[in-house]
Amino acid sequence: MASQVHIKDAPLNIQLREDKSLPLICSDGVTPYDLVAEFKAAWDSGALSYEPDKEHAFPVEGTLLLAGLRPSGEVQLCETKSIKVTYTVERATYLGQLKPLDYRGLIDHLDNQNFLPSYLAMEFPPLESDTWTKITHPDRLAINVAGFFITAEDARISTAQYENLNFRYLGP
Repeated sequence: MASQVHIKDAPLNIQLREDKSLPLICSDGVTPYDLVAEFKAAWDSGALSYEPDKEHAFPVEGTLLLAGLRPSGEVQLCETKSIKVTYTVERATYLGQLKPLDYRGLIDHLDNQNFLPSYLAMEFPPLESDTWTKITHPDRLAINVAGFFITAEDARISTAQYENLNFRYLGP
């Protein structure tokens, strides 16, 4: 996810939050605006495009303020003229075997006693755990084991582009 902010007042020293996000404040001047949480909520609701390898816009609605320090050390809240946030979907495939927390279903006595699930409760461990193996060529994967296959999508936001970030004045 990348963002571009146009502010009217400069110079300002912008200190990123611990999670490397911009110190944005809602128009009330008090409530922090959590860009990552807003993005996640939109992603989880299906409001954003999942199309891979294409830059998409994430709409940021309303007036936001950017907290910064003047050269004198005084905290200044600057109204943002516009905020442009874009994201790109990158797909990765992982394979793992998971044990259901709970399940219900029927046994098909006409088809080798196969289990037909009607309910599965699963817990998905983090991708960094040793439960998962990253598959570099999923189109070459062939599985010949009885079982069920579940797919999932997750939003992961990289904050690497905010490290060593220099803000510049863009003018009126």
